[in-house]
Amino acid sequence: MKFLPCDVRDDMQIIAQVTSMARAFVNEAEKRLARLNNRSQRLVCRSAVQSLAFDLPFMEDEPQAIECEWWEGQ
Repeated sequence: MKFLPCDVRDDMQIIAQVTSMARAFVNEAEKRLARLNNRSQRLVCRSAVQSLAFDLPFMEDEPQAIECEWWEGQ
């Protein structure tokens, strides 16, 4: 990774940080959902959290995809 241009490394780092924050958000939201008493609110919130949780593996792979894309362009 140290051979990559600064802008590519910066992009990879930003995506990794955002993914980490999203993972922490999902974990906290799931804990709070378990304590939510209103069934309709819980269902709506659970749907949103599950959508984000579904995207996390793709987000986690994005830094490597950026690196591969840069190397393929060289």
